[in-house]
Amino acid sequence: MDIPDTEEDIRPVDHPLMVMLVDDQSFVAELLHRQLTSEKDINFHYCQDPSQAISDAEKIGPTVILLDFTMPGIDGLTLCQFFRAHPSTRDIPIIMLSSNDDPVTKALAFKAGANDYLVKLPDSIELIARLRYHSASYIHKLQRDDAYRALRASQMKLEELNMQLLKLANIDGLTGLVNRRHFDERLADEWLRALRTRHPLTLIMFDVDLFKLYNDKFGHLDGDECLKRIARSAQQISSRPADTVAR
Repeated sequence: MDIPDTEEDIRPVDHPLMVMLVDDQSFVAELLHRQLTSEKDINFHYCQDPSQAISDAEKIGPTVILLDFTMPGIDGLTLCQFFRAHPSTRDIPIIMLSSNDDPVTKALAFKAGANDYLVKLPDSIELIARLRYHSASYIHKLQRDDAYRALRASQMKLEELNMQLLKLANIDGLTGLVNRRHFDERLADEWLRALRTRHPLTLIMFDVDLFKLYNDKFGHLDGDECLKRIARSAQQISSRPADTVAR
C-alpha cells in the first residue's frame, strides 16, 4: 500500500464513497457491512456472483472494490485482471481479501493488478482507513480527469473562436471577399514566391463603372446586392489555389 507524502494527499473529498464487495460468502458480506454501518458517507454494495461483478461496477460506480481471492468459477486473480482490462473499471482501486497472509499470495494479487491486500476479516479501523484512502485517491483522479477534459474543451473552443476572429479580421463584411489587410499579406507572400520561382506575378484591378449612379437611383440595399453579385462573379473565375480576390 502506498503511503501518502502529506496530509493533503489524503484530504477528505466531498463525494460519497461506494464500496463494492465481490465475495461468494454472504456471511463475509454481512460482517463487513456491519463494520461500515456507522460510516454515514460510505455506501456498500454486495456482489455474490463474480460473473456479474463488472456489470454491477458499471451500474453503481464504486470508488473502491473489495475482492475475495478465492471464489468458485472465477477466482479473484482472474477477476482482478478482468477489471483492469475493462475500460470502465480499469482505474478503480482494488483491495484483495484473503485468509492467507503468505507473501507469495500477496505478490500474485499485486501482479494481477490489485492496489492493496487485506487479510480477512480486517480490523474495522484499518479497513475504513484503507477504504477512505483508496476512494479519495480515485475520486481525486476522476476530478483531475474532469478538469482536464473541461480545460481541453475550453482550449478547443478558444481556438475555434480565434479562427473565427481571424477570419472576420481578414474578410470584408459585405462581399465576403478578403479585405485590404489580407490582400497586402497575400501580395507580399506571392511577390516573394515569384522572386524565388522566377515566375511572373499577375495583378488585376477593376472598378465598377457608374456604381454611384446605380446606388443613387436604386438605393443602398440594391447597391449592396450589386456588389455581392460582382464579388461572386469574380470568385467564380478565380479557380487556382493561389488566386485571391479582394475588395
